[in-house]
Amino acid sequence: MLASKPHLWYTACVRASVWRAQAIDSTEYEALCKGLRNPAPPPITDDLSRWMAENQWAALDVLTTMPAFASLAKVRNLLLVLL
Repeated sequence: MLASKPHLWYTACVRASVWRAQAIDSTEYEALCKGLRNPAPPPITDDLSRWMAENQWAALDVLTTMPAFASLAKVRNLLLVLL
């Protein structure tokens, strides 16, 4: 279960570490923490939808447009090809 206490604790620690290190700017940090979503993401394949929810896919699409997470675009494209 993704919403378990250890997962939430880990997520909070990662967020705090990233923010303190100033590895990303405030816009990227907000997108990561709030899970901003693209209202019209690219279509998700049936196989990929078994592994990832539509809202996660839409959030991933937003992150791929930001400089700090630009390499996620390659992962997203690979997921579309493989799944």
